[in-house]
Amino acid sequence: MRVVLAAIGLVCLVLSPAAAHAQAIGNPVFSSYDFVLQATVEYGSSDRDLDAGRKDAEESQLDTALLKVVLGLHPRFDIYLTVGLVNFDLCTGDAQEICGQDGELSGASDFAYGGGARWTFWDSEHIEAAIGVSTLLFSVSDQVQNSDLSVDWWEYEVYAGASFPVFQHATPYLGVSYSVVDAQFDGPNSVDLEADDPFGVFVGVDVPLGNYFSLTAEGRFIDQTAWSVGVNARY
Repeated sequence: MRVVLAAIGLVCLVLSPAAAHAQAIGNPVFSSYDFVLQATVEYGSSDRDLDAGRKDAEESQLDTALLKVVLGLHPRFDIYLTVGLVNFDLCTGDAQEICGQDGELSGASDFAYGGGARWTFWDSEHIEAAIGVSTLLFSVSDQVQNSDLSVDWWEYEVYAGASFPVFQHATPYLGVSYSVVDAQFDGPNSVDLEADDPFGVFVGVDVPLGNYFSLTAEGRFIDQTAWSVGVNARY
């Protein structure tokens, strides 16, 4: 299924000018436009430890192919809607306490959606800073050894970041985040799942591609190990 997601992500990248999320945060002060639609298409992957109230954390992997549609309501304020596909793996590591003996939720895929908002509170020649919130929701299920396994996932995140428009051909950015995972696992042992570490950092770069497009690459660390790439279109 990851091959399918990667293919979808590649197709979306190619089609993103016409169409004009692991979910990436992206440049926290991306828009600076009012009442102008923008779009970001991204493909990413995230490895994260989840706390299930057991001795060992459960290992999870989340692959995403997402479309983010952004509306700038003000040069300093955006809202956005996120839709796409996710592929979720759970209990694929050494700790398999909740999935049962030799059980794992692997390659479970389904539709995901979410949204968010961001506000740029500082804007100067060499640094711009913003705060934001985002959500991502999905449900996946699979049958393993005659057992039905499913996960209902709700993730809520707040972040603060800054970008540095000091280079002509690239804008680096970085920030910190706090992520709340509220997930319900149903299977041989039904439990609640939470992020093992909610605090994280992100770092990335936004590279302009002409007047209307840019390419973004981002990494996320501490709370998860994640990477993503995306194409942004501004109209």
